[in-house]
Amino acid sequence: MDIKQLNYFIQIAVDESYSIASKKLYVSQPALSKVVKNLEQELNTKLFYSSERKTKLTDEGRIFFKKAQKIVEDFNELLETSCQSENMEKGHIALGLPPIVGSCYLSELVIRFQNEYPHIDISITEEGANTIQQDVFLGVLDIGCIITPIFSNQFEITPIISDRNQLLVNEAHPLAGRSKVTVADLRDENLLIFNEDFTLYHQIIAACRDNDFEPNIAVTSSQWDFLAELVTQNFGISILPRPILEKYAHPRAVTVEFDDNESINEWNVAMIRRKNRYLSTACKHFKIFLEKNLDSR
Repeated sequence: MDIKQLNYFIQIAVDESYSIASKKLYVSQPALSKVVKNLEQELNTKLFYSSERKTKLTDEGRIFFKKAQKIVEDFNELLETSCQSENMEKGHIALGLPPIVGSCYLSELVIRFQNEYPHIDISITEEGANTIQQDVFLGVLDIGCIITPIFSNQFEITPIISDRNQLLVNEAHPLAGRSKVTVADLRDENLLIFNEDFTLYHQIIAACRDNDFEPNIAVTSSQWDFLAELVTQNFGISILPRPILEKYAHPRAVTVEFDDNESINEWNVAMIRRKNRYLSTACKHFKIFLEKNLDSR
């Protein structure tokens, strides 16, 4: 048993799939199967079973998974500590971003960071907030930038961006002439919104229920530009972050502010990392860089 085998095992467990893990690890599926078989023989126990086309951990596998994670984390910390005196500005960062945050705020900053720290490489995963939280918790990602609120005490949370959501409607829509709207105004509307993996989806559902109605969701998508295009076709209305709508200029689309008292107004981004988990020197550099540069905007 070695660290490479443990890393392979952890990746299979996180992805619940040999095929997905093999693509991420650049290792063939037969090679991964052989690693797991060797581990199971060495441990004299079954680590995985198949369920609904997914590779699931057995009870023994879950116990081994937690211990393997700890061993890999300790090993990585040992390596970095040993090399710090020689390589203070080298390393790797696994960063999770919602697509909106990356396109609106962080693409430029990531480039500037890598110009300042050319020997620190960053791998970026673009997912919704739920997936990013899970991957930060599991250690797949070092840092995540996600939309608040965050309903977990497992993370260290650093607020970094504060903005607003806006309503996007077709120019012919009755709400297009309003200076401000309320959530109650959306009662009979076809909503075109982000899917369940995004925090905004849950914000919208909660806000509608607080106003005593179930939203009429016509379309959900992970692609904001697709939702905006549907609005221009007058298929429904959408709620999107202001930074996105500033990038989207279309003569048939109109943005409308929500009333100041509406909870749906808030669109805030926070940086998260798992509490009590080792933070590499590279991640510390990035965290400080991000806080400083976003505060200055």
